[in-house]
Amino acid sequence: MAEKSTANALETCEGNNLVRDTARFDFTTLLSLSTAPRAFRFWLIAFICALLATLITFYSIFTHLRRWVRPSEQKHVVRILLLVPIYACISWAGFYWYRDVVYFDVIEHVYEAVVIYSFLSLILVYLGENINAQRLLLKDKAQMKYPFPFRFWTYDPTSASFLLDIKVMILQYVVVRPLLAVVAVVLQSHHKFCMESMAPTYGHFSFVVINFISVTFALFGLLTLYMTVRHDVAHRKVTAKFLAIKAVIFLTFLQQTVLSLLAHKDVIPALVYWTPFNIASGSNAFLVCVEMALASIVHFKVFSVKEYDNENLGLTVAGVPDAERATWPETQHRIGAFTALGQALNPMDILRDVWSAMKYMGLWMKHGLKPEHWEK
Repeated sequence: MAEKSTANALETCEGNNLVRDTARFDFTTLLSLSTAPRAFRFWLIAFICALLATLITFYSIFTHLRRWVRPSEQKHVVRILLLVPIYACISWAGFYWYRDVVYFDVIEHVYEAVVIYSFLSLILVYLGENINAQRLLLKDKAQMKYPFPFRFWTYDPTSASFLLDIKVMILQYVVVRPLLAVVAVVLQSHHKFCMESMAPTYGHFSFVVINFISVTFALFGLLTLYMTVRHDVAHRKVTAKFLAIKAVIFLTFLQQTVLSLLAHKDVIPALVYWTPFNIASGSNAFLVCVEMALASIVHFKVFSVKEYDNENLGLTVAGVPDAERATWPETQHRIGAFTALGQALNPMDILRDVWSAMKYMGLWMKHGLKPEHWEK
C-alpha cells in the first residue's frame, strides 16, 4: 500500500493542489479573500497596461492601413505589430484564469512562429521583390562565417541554395510550433501535459525539448540572414526592428524560464490558494502586461508609417522601376483600411511558402540540392 501511494504521488503533477480541483475557484474568488486589495491592484494595473499596449498598437496598425502604399512590406509589418497586443491580452487572460494558462500560451506561441516568418519575409522584400532580385543583391558577397558559436564554419551567400536553406530553417518552425501546440492542448485535456513539471513522464518535457531544437534552428537561420544583409538594408533600420522583436519574444521567454526555475527550486513559496507555479505564472503574466505597454511604444517608433511618406519612398525602394513606384502612393486611395487589413491577415503566402519548402526538401532528399525547382 505504501509503495502504491508513493507511485500515485509521483504521478501527480507538481502544480496540482486543492484549488485546481475546485471547479468554481478562479481569480474572482481570490478577490474575496484577505489579499483582495493587493490582488485587485495587480489585476487592474495589468489590465490598464494591456489595454494601453493594445490601443497604441491598433493606432499604429491603423496608420499603416490608411497609407497602404507597399502591401508586400506592410502586411508583414502589421503582422509583427500584432505580436504586442496578443502577448498583452493573452498574459492578462492568463493572469485572470491562471489555471488555464496552457491554453492561452498556445495562441501566443503559435503567433511567435508567424512573427518570425514575417520578419524573414520583410528582410527578403527589402532585398528584392522576388528571389532572383534577392540573389542578385548577394552575388558579390564573399565567404562568411556563421554566427557564434559556429564561427569556425563558413557559408557562401552567393550560392543558389542559400536563401532557400534559410527559408527552410525558419519555415520548419512555422509547422512544428502549431503541431506542438495542438499536442499540448490534447495532453492537457487528459492531464498528461503538466506545465509545471520537467519530468520525462509528462508531455511538457518532450514539448520543451522539441520546441527548443526547432526554435534554435529558426533563430539561427534568421540571425545568419540578418548578419549577411544587415549593411545592405541598413537604411531600413533592420537592426532596430530585429532588436525590437527579439526583446518581445526572447526576453519574455527568458523571464518565464527564470520564474519557472525559481518555482521548481522552491525559491518562490506556496500560499494557501496558490502553488509556487501558480505564483510564477501569475507574476510572469503581470510583468509581460507591463512590458508590452512599453514595447508598444517602441514598436510604434521602429515600425513607423513615416517610412512610407512620399519623401521617403525614394530611399526605401531603391532598385524598383519608376513606373511601378509611381503607382504605390495611389494605392491608398484605391484600397480601404478593411481591405488592407484583409490582405495583411491573409495567411495564403505563409501556406504557399510552407508547401514550397516541403517540396524543396523532398526534391533535395530525393535528387540532391536543386534550387531551380523552388517555386516562388
